Amino acid sequence: MILGSLSLFFLFVARAVANHVGSDYHPLTYNLDTGESRFNAKAWETRYGSYPFHSYRSSNLTSPAVRKATDSLQCYDDNLIFISPRGKKVANPAVTILDNHGRLIWSKHVQGQPYNFKVQEYKGENVLTYWVGDDAVGGHGEGYFYLLNNKYDEIARIRGVNDLRADLHELTITPEGTAIVTFYQIYPLNQPGIFRIKDTVYIWDCLFQEFDIATQKLVFEWRASDHHALNESYALIGTDGYTMEHPFDWYHINSVQKDDLGNYLVSARFTSSITYINGRTGAIIWILGGKRNSFTDLSNGQATNMQYQHLARFAPLTAFPSLMTKEIAEHGKQTHKDGTTKQLLTLFDNGIPPRPARGLILELTYPTPGSVNTIAPLTATLIQAYEHPLHMDSVSQGSLQIVNSNLTAHSDPHILLGFGWQGTWTEYFANGTLLCDSRIVVEAAMQSPGRGDVQSYSVLKFPWQGTPSHPPEAVPSKDEKSVFVSWNGATGVFAWRLSFMVEDRWQIHRKELKQGFETEIDLPHDFGKELRYVVVEALDENGKALGKTQVVDLWKQGLRSRITQMAPLDHGWVVLGLVFSVAILLFVADRVVKSRRSGSGLVAYQKLRRH
Repeated sequence: MILGSLSLFFLFVARAVANHVGSDYHPLTYNLDTGESRFNAKAWETRYGSYPFHSYRSSNLTSPAVRKATDSLQCYDDNLIFISPRGKKVANPAVTILDNHGRLIWSKHVQGQPYNFKVQEYKGENVLTYWVGDDAVGGHGEGYFYLLNNKYDEIARIRGVNDLRADLHELTITPEGTAIVTFYQIYPLNQPGIFRIKDTVYIWDCLFQEFDIATQKLVFEWRASDHHALNESYALIGTDGYTMEHPFDWYHINSVQKDDLGNYLVSARFTSSITYINGRTGAIIWILGGKRNSFTDLSNGQATNMQYQHLARFAPLTAFPSLMTKEIAEHGKQTHKDGTTKQLLTLFDNGIPPRPARGLILELTYPTPGSVNTIAPLTATLIQAYEHPLHMDSVSQGSLQIVNSNLTAHSDPHILLGFGWQGTWTEYFANGTLLCDSRIVVEAAMQSPGRGDVQSYSVLKFPWQGTPSHPPEAVPSKDEKSVFVSWNGATGVFAWRLSFMVEDRWQIHRKELKQGFETEIDLPHDFGKELRYVVVEALDENGKALGKTQVVDLWKQGLRSRITQMAPLDHGWVVLGLVFSVAILLFVADRVVKSRRSGSGLVAYQKLRRH
């Protein structure tokens, strides 16, 4: 009897505590300049758990909390940050836009896994593009690319010609309105003598298509197995390749770029190579890196030893006028001159331990395709490498972007690295000086490459102006002392204006400057029953109204929805949590003792266990 009463008492206390914790809102905020945990990884993880995130009162959305391990005003430009958080610890995978402080601008939770979130131009307008689908089919995916306009309305959903489901790695929209998309197909390949298992091997073959987005008319298609042999791969076949159910992932295409000559630059993970192909015939022009490398490496192997690289892109010498001053003086500003092409190639080199991941800028020299009587050599030179300050590797994913902004108008652009699997990104001066180190994952996960707790396939920066077609949202606080308001995706909001309905007229109460994603506006202390309805308007910096919320009924106060925050851990709650656990054990023990005394202990325990 005493044992049962004690267990029920503990259960009552624990339940009250749990309800109290769930009902409180714990905003995860920190001062960018003085937050003590901003540079202290252990304190950050202890206080905020495995995946720190923000939740909001006026919205169901959550957004990752960004820890700035290293910070600089040089990173606070006129661009926004585009990420797609997912991973073992991310309950709500999403495509997400943040400002340079790490504050939420826009987010959309998705059904599936999000990848490759960026801004591109389509039909003269900036659009958002991202992939969502099933990424559990072997390191690639089957899904669709989505195009959203600046109102966040879906305007297109892209798949391949012949109804191929799009792979997650690449969507590039060209100025002609075509899409370049990668695909994976199970394909029986006959290459006798390559492997001992048998002559025909089932592979994940890689291809890409260029096609018109509006009409689906095919412009070009290329298949890797038509031009590369299986023995170029560094991947071990193991038990794969025997059946269609277990194909061999030998090539693993992960980026494609079309250049000014109409040729294509193709990156493949498992051959650790970048292939330049003819845009009419598909024939290989040259290969950088891997087992069939075409280039003389003028940097003691450092320009051709990339491993599992991602996002290979050409760039002109003039992209870096200071860094490439000497080369521009020698070759001129044009890329192609007298039958010789000289340009830059950027990529994210994932690395293999003990060599860390790094971003690379390479200078390539080679005969211009189609030129006559040229004898230009094929050479590769390492211009600059960028590593994370922790010198870590990244087992998959990753990005390198050349970032232009209002801060780089009279200087070289910055370099932005996204470390994919590791959930972190860094920004540098072109000369390699680290500016900012930002993380949405805790230190322990970064030191354990196999965890993949929080990932983002790429991290990129773009200018973006969003004008949502949906209205702002507002809810009153639980204590009726304030109203919380937000507008998911609106980039032009400078302030909020709250008005009351008084005698059938709207009367302005106060204006409040925007405070991050969500703003709290205090209500008057003496408002009574006559002040029932409020509305909140979004204002731009000139005071022009951009939109307004639905009418909020203060008599029906309370949160429309609430998501429990991954809040700072409190030792008091830890103790009470232990009490809760002990209470459960006591309760179960009491039931078992009683059941045994009644002579049917085993049956009673089995019934309890099924519940």
